[in-house]
Amino acid sequence: MNSARSPLPYDRVNVYERLLNSFASAVEEAGGEVRVPDVPLNNCFTSRGSAGVEFKRCLYLRDCPCKRKPGGVRMDIAVSVLEMITPGTWSLDRSTVYINYFLVTDRKARLAQALHYDFVREGQEHHPFFHAHVTAQLVCLSEFRDTDLGVDRREDTPETPIETRIPTSDMTIASVLYCLAADHLKPTIFEKFAKDVQAIEDKLPMLRFDSLRESLEEHRDHFRSSHWFAHMSKKEQVVARAGTRTSGRRQERGKKQPSPPNKAKPGR
Repeated sequence: MNSARSPLPYDRVNVYERLLNSFASAVEEAGGEVRVPDVPLNNCFTSRGSAGVEFKRCLYLRDCPCKRKPGGVRMDIAVSVLEMITPGTWSLDRSTVYINYFLVTDRKARLAQALHYDFVREGQEHHPFFHAHVTAQLVCLSEFRDTDLGVDRREDTPETPIETRIPTSDMTIASVLYCLAADHLKPTIFEKFAKDVQAIEDKLPMLRFDSLRESLEEHRDHFRSSHWFAHMSKKEQVVARAGTRTSGRRQERGKKQPSPPNKAKPGR
């Protein structure tokens, strides 16, 4: 496929290229293989007008090292990333990274684990800002239609009503690849990959999480679990707090207020 003109300058695209190439080299050194669709990386960046630039890419790790897999079984990992980038500030407004772990026998792949890491700048109702969402959702591999992944089909997705969101650190595609390398590659290979990533870390787009920052700045005494969840805007918070105070006053009206505790005197 011919390469299209990217909406981002070359040095921005090159950062992603270096990240993905370093990961592929590390996996290959460990005896595995990373396959990608027959689509130039430039074509993975799409302008969405005022919304920013979308980045979309799939990776398929074939025969990934795994200490605990059964004998005679191959472990493959499918990774799909979808990001929304603001070019002017070189920042991430959205990031979702899907991961599927497959156990492959006789070219038949069985889903062993599925999850995705999710982030939205404004936050999502009842969602931790950064979280791993454990599901049974299959990664779409339609872009690999002309590529032999070493599997004839993926067996049916297990039916389960159980889903859970686990608060995590900020897990972008760079973080996910870093963790996959740490989990599955030998220490010497991982350390080499880590060094490559650290060299370009400050060139990758930064996450924007204003709501979380405001929440933490408002309560500096300690961390609370609620800080990891999406918060209302300041204006909405003020209205909500005012309503709570008014309601509280109505309920407490006519009741004798308790005296404040005595303060310790200096020197005691």
